[in-house]
Amino acid sequence: EKRGHKFTTGTDTEVLIEAYKAFGVDCLSHFNGMFAFVIFDKTKNQIFAARDRTGVKPFYYIKNADTFAFASEHKALLSLPFVKAKMNHKAVFDFFIHGAIEAEEEGLFANIFELLPSHYLTIDLNHIPGDNLRKAINIKKYYELEPNSKFEKFDAKTFETHRQKTHDLVQNSLKLRLRSDVSVGSCLSGGVDSSTVVCTINNLLRQAKEGQYAEQIGSQQKVFTSC
Repeated sequence: EKRGHKFTTGTDTEVLIEAYKAFGVDCLSHFNGMFAFVIFDKTKNQIFAARDRTGVKPFYYIKNADTFAFASEHKALLSLPFVKAKMNHKAVFDFFIHGAIEAEEEGLFANIFELLPSHYLTIDLNHIPGDNLRKAINIKKYYELEPNSKFEKFDAKTFETHRQKTHDLVQNSLKLRLRSDVSVGSCLSGGVDSSTVVCTINNLLRQAKEGQYAEQIGSQQKVFTSC
């Protein structure tokens, strides 16, 4: 809004579109959350598609000389009349022998590809080499989580700094994700990660002002375990 953008709804989709108008492809560095989307830029005559950093939201596509089609699951693509269900033998081998699933762009179905996490693709419709649409697809990685390979002697003060930072990051992340126009529940498997989520939300409820989170959660959390 400070940049002059006007909003007519309260949806995150509109924020995404306005962010693209403001920053172009670099809008991805401004997003905090899970997403998979495609934008057709009519001005540039370009397709821009992206997937979130850890790949929470799925994105599958097919590509050939004259067609680019995408969906959030295989079934939608397999329903197209020109797509035949074929097995990708390499992926099936990797699954049965190594337990690996979707380890590469081409999964269990041959010729159906996955846009990998932290990646985006563009298709410049003004320049299609040899009229082959497949050759116009350009895929890039936009985010990399740098590993920490340093070792250091234990220090109580440093440990407390890391502990507090981790606590703050988890708490801030959950505050963001409690913004919802529908009721929020928690999946509890009994592991460290889901227990952390449930306990942190419980602490937020205790600290909350009266009425805060009431619409999303209620007076207490609804926790589910599925077997």
